[in-house]
Amino acid sequence: KDKIVKLLKLFDENIIGFEVLPNLKQNSSSIYINHKIYNLMPLSSFGDGVKKVLTLASGLINAKNGILLIDEIETAIYKDMINDVFKWFVKSCMEYNVQLICTTHSLEVIDSIVEGMENNISKLACFRIETIDNDMNATRFSGSKLKDIRTILGQDVR
Repeated sequence: KDKIVKLLKLFDENIIGFEVLPNLKQNSSSIYINHKIYNLMPLSSFGDGVKKVLTLASGLINAKNGILLIDEIETAIYKDMINDVFKWFVKSCMEYNVQLICTTHSLEVIDSIVEGMENNISKLACFRIETIDNDMNATRFSGSKLKDIRTILGQDVR
């Protein structure tokens, strides 16, 4: 929980925690953010970036020792937050033994994942799917190849 709060502070430094509280009228639960200025506020009061980070974190925790599938992982993450969020996410996937399979159209996300996997680059692979002459083709890049393509050659792998 502390690690998630630290990540949420990237979006708003006044966030000091979060709670899942029962909603007895609807027989469900809701997430509330504990804020220094506004006290306890519903998650719906915050932006999409905060919501996305909590969704990613809860998905990661639920996928411990398993696989996590995410389509367009960059959606709702502010461009200037991508690097920090995905470094944290990659590190947490390693910590929770989660195999992440995701799609993205963002070079920033690709670069952040490559950077976050620096010490475990052999565990990374990237697939580019493209249509050539009405046939779908997948090209696989190993982590080290992907790193070279992005950092040395500066080429686009999307």
